[in-house]
Amino acid sequence: MSCSTEDEKFTPIELSTEGIDFRVEDMLTLTANVPQEGIEFSLTGIGVYADKVCVSDITVDGHIQNDPSMPIISFCGDWGSYEQNGNTIDFTIVPNQGDKIRLFEFTIGGGYWVRFLKITQAKE
Repeated sequence: MSCSTEDEKFTPIELSTEGIDFRVEDMLTLTANVPQEGIEFSLTGIGVYADKVCVSDITVDGHIQNDPSMPIISFCGDWGSYEQNGNTIDFTIVPNQGDKIRLFEFTIGGGYWVRFLKITQAKE
């Protein structure tokens, strides 16, 4: 008999970031705050599971933006966009013109190789 948690089944994808500072929330989740003006940043998969890097789920303010069953290499919405080239994903988050903060949730990878990103954007 062993003591284990559900999270032990999952392996976080290692990421190198440029243009944004993430904090570790837990083993699988990174968080960041971005300004109202928007931001451009990139993520690059590194390490053993670098080839698992893809955006498999996008949620903005609790609303799913894509079909999570189909990883895609580029996507555009009124919130911004991203484009993947190899193991690197370039993100653009446009200015928040609303009077509420925006919460972005991106799932990178899938299955047992995953990383969750939670990004909070300031309001106008």
